[in-house]
Amino acid sequence: MRKTIFLSTASVLLLAAMAVALVACGGGTATSSSTTVTTSIETTTAAGASTTASGETTTTAVGETTTTATGSTTATSAGETTTSGEATTTTEPARTTDTSDHSAEFRTQYPSTESFNNSAWATLNPNPSSHLGAAVDVTGVPSKVAVDPDSLYLTWQLTVSSTTGASMTALCRTNVNVDRSLLSAGGTVEVKGLVVGAQASSAGGGPIIYVETVTKAA
Repeated sequence: MRKTIFLSTASVLLLAAMAVALVACGGGTATSSSTTVTTSIETTTAAGASTTASGETTTTAVGETTTTATGSTTATSAGETTTSGEATTTTEPARTTDTSDHSAEFRTQYPSTESFNNSAWATLNPNPSSHLGAAVDVTGVPSKVAVDPDSLYLTWQLTVSSTTGASMTALCRTNVNVDRSLLSAGGTVEVKGLVVGAQASSAGGGPIIYVETVTKAA
């Protein structure tokens, strides 16, 4: 009987000691840890836009997830090309339809008995205003052939070489039909007409001739 009670008491004490040991070692408690993940991503597009995103994820033992994301996008466009072009087309005005010879009217307006050719051109060229109405029969090389937009007369510059060797320029203009191809051929032509004015000094001076005929120089 005593032996049985002793064994029971010993067993209880042994179980109690084991329980205390287990509690002291922490064998009956579960603890979970936490994990932190940080991600940073940068993406660049072909158009020159850049996107930066950063995110942080925290996971706890009880399963709670918290996500924080911040991102900014900056787009920059470069390489813009601007093209401007302006095409200018110049159209020569049509010549006047008045093709009547007005030389008789100029002779009435500026009566004169003078006449000038290449040998006397050096006398006419410096002061043409003193020789208005004078007849001219001169050879020279034409240039700058065009229709004057104001009078619609055919005009050109005539470079005249005098017998003294000096080169002078006259402004020729006419409404009479003449062979324009002669003026553009680059050769010497013979011009007959009247002195009707003087060029401005800024244009080099020299006479203005109303042309009656243009022929190829002999």
